[in-house]
Order: sequence, then structure tokens, then C-alpha cells
Amino acid sequence: MSSCPPWLLPSGRLQTRPCRPRRGRRPAQRAGAGISRSAVLGRRARDDTAAIGNRVLALLQRPEQLALLRADPSHVSAAVDELLRCDSPVSIATWRWAPTAIRLGEAEVPVGSPVFVSPGAANCDPDRLDLDRPDARSHLAFGHGIHRCLGAPQAQAEVETILQLLLERFPGLRLTEPADQLPWRHSRLVRGLEALPVQL
Repeated sequence: MSSCPPWLLPSGRLQTRPCRPRRGRRPAQRAGAGISRSAVLGRRARDDTAAIGNRVLALLQRPEQLALLRADPSHVSAAVDELLRCDSPVSIATWRWAPTAIRLGEAEVPVGSPVFVSPGAANCDPDRLDLDRPDARSHLAFGHGIHRCLGAPQAQAEVETILQLLLERFPGLRLTEPADQLPWRHSRLVRGLEALPVQL
């Protein structure tokens, strides 16, 4: 017995159930899954830089939240959770396949069709950043269950460390270009900046 990928249900929830390997799956689907997983594993460094750049930009755009964090740097860990919830660096996760024909809103999803799950859309509320949010740790930026990113603890620690050092060493950190003119990467997988020009 193996564990099937979680399926996206009409309710919007994901369901994981034990099952036997699917015999009818086409070679192209198996190859596509392998390529997708390789791409995800290979994007690790890009995820890290996107996670750091996006977090710094979010704080620089919200001076009142940045001031709260500067006043109490011990809240960096909780702040990173809220920042990840607000804007996930991963736009689309690995492929899933619909086990049955389902309807999502006005879209019909035929049985066996590939389905992309978007962590970037989960818990997303980019207009409301609250570093004191009590349930921020429940975000889905790193996935969930058996599909949770194995490198999540390392990525979290890296972002926390770098963010804390930036706040401590560069109290005058600010953007040198308008936020709406910053270049973003054109990628379906990772949502991140090409560059974040700042004055230290």
C-alpha cells in the first residue's frame, strides 16, 4: 500500500487516502510527475532568495509593522510565519490528478486531469499584515501533511536569521525605488523579485 497524493475536493479541501498504485496512469503522467518533482527540488536556492526578498519588501512597505518588529526583535520567528502566510514564495505545488470528475465553481475537472495546488493562494490576504496574529504558524506556505516541504525548518531558520541581522545592523534600511516598479520573476513555481534595491 502506498499513499495517494491529496486530491482537491469540491469543498476546496485536500484529502489524502491510502491506495494501491494506479495501473491506468499513462507514462506521460508518470514522467510529468518526475519532472515536476525534479524542478521543485532544483528550485531550493531560488525559493530562499524569494522568501527573503519578499519578506523584506513586505516590511519596508508597512513601516508601522517594521517599527513593531524593531522594537521587539524577539518576535522575529512569529513575524516570519505571518510574512509567509501573507505572501508565499511558492506559487504552485507539484501535480495532482483528479480521481473523479469534479466541479470547482464554474469549471469542470474531468477524471484523470492534472490539478495544480496553489500554496500562494492559501491563507492569502496581502492587504492585511498583522505580526501579532496568533494563528500565523498555521500557514500553508511550506505545504501540508505528507507533502510538507522537508526543508521547511531550514528555510524558516535562514529567513529568521537574515531578517534579524538586517534589522540589527541596518536601522536605516529603505527602498531606493518605488515598490510598484520593482522587477518580478516570470515563473509559475516561485514568486519572487529579480532584485530588491535598498539603501543600507
